[in-house]
Amino acid sequence: MYGWLTGVENRIGFDADVLQERLNMLFTTRRIPLRPQDSHITEQYLRLVSVPFGRDYREMQLVSDIYTTSEDDDAAEVLLSTLADAGVSLPLWYYLADQVLA
Repeated sequence: MYGWLTGVENRIGFDADVLQERLNMLFTTRRIPLRPQDSHITEQYLRLVSVPFGRDYREMQLVSDIYTTSEDDDAAEVLLSTLADAGVSLPLWYYLADQVLA
């Protein structure tokens, strides 16, 4: 009946104590309990994804690269330089929306 579930032996999810939707337990085979220090949702997800690797995410250095073109970098530099000169404290999305809508 549920052929798409067969063959998947290690489906990791949160423990029942922290689930908001109990139906999720039907789709997991390994439930990870959260610790008191995992209070923020980001820490909870990092704990969940680090368990299969057998390491605590707090021991890891988390890095990410966002690849941009040189044109994107130049446009960002121009935008940031105009924000610094203006002395205005409007949110960045205001300036970005102005650029997109122009």
